[in-house]
Amino acid sequence: MPYDYKEYRSLLFSEEGIEKILKIYAKSRELFERAGACTYSKLTESIGGDTWFALACVDYLVETERLRRVDPDTMTQHQVYTLPAWELMGV
Repeated sequence: MPYDYKEYRSLLFSEEGIEKILKIYAKSRELFERAGACTYSKLTESIGGDTWFALACVDYLVETERLRRVDPDTMTQHQVYTLPAWELMGV
């Protein structure tokens, strides 16, 4: 079954979903402090569970402009993320 963000998005607002979103966001901040960017694999390696659910968490952070996907045409595990432009500019 192919990944469908719309299908998973409603599940993100459960206790588990919010917990995973916060874990991924915290991990992204840690990685950005050290390297300025990170890959999808690094963002999600510590949360475990359903990979589609993890992808939905990352997609939600992109949708809400907490992360910026550098090259969306790359294979998921190799996608690179940075801070959104508004955060890089200190807005």
